[in-house]
Amino acid sequence: MIILITTISCDSAKDNNLIQKVDCEKLVDGLLAYDNDKLATEFKKITGNLEPEHSANDQIGHQQNLQKIVGELNKCNLVSSELLCYACIETYPPQSELLVSIDSSGQTVKRIVDILTPDDSSLSFVRVHEYYGNGIRLQKTE
Repeated sequence: MIILITTISCDSAKDNNLIQKVDCEKLVDGLLAYDNDKLATEFKKITGNLEPEHSANDQIGHQQNLQKIVGELNKCNLVSSELLCYACIETYPPQSELLVSIDSSGQTVKRIVDILTPDDSSLSFVRVHEYYGNGIRLQKTE
């Protein structure tokens, strides 16, 4: 029994050491300005060591890792995030999307963050883009 408790506490400490502290001010600034370079630096602190853990219910192995990212983002004041879709963008490897809401001077601003979701390596930031809450909008063509 003591060995089991020790193992669990070591695993928790291991997870905490894998994720570096995000600079919330840089994160918010990057999201508001669509600054992919600034965001890549901040997301690397979270995603760099999140390796896939395959299971029968999660063949890609990153569903829990994406929840860890959401949890880390939600530690920042003014930020609220949620997993919008898991490996839903059919690229190679697939991408997942996070919906991130930011309180900007009393107004809620929403952004979509694309996360590369490979089944054989750690997660990584791809880009941030605009959120269209009322569905897909196509660009006007002539």
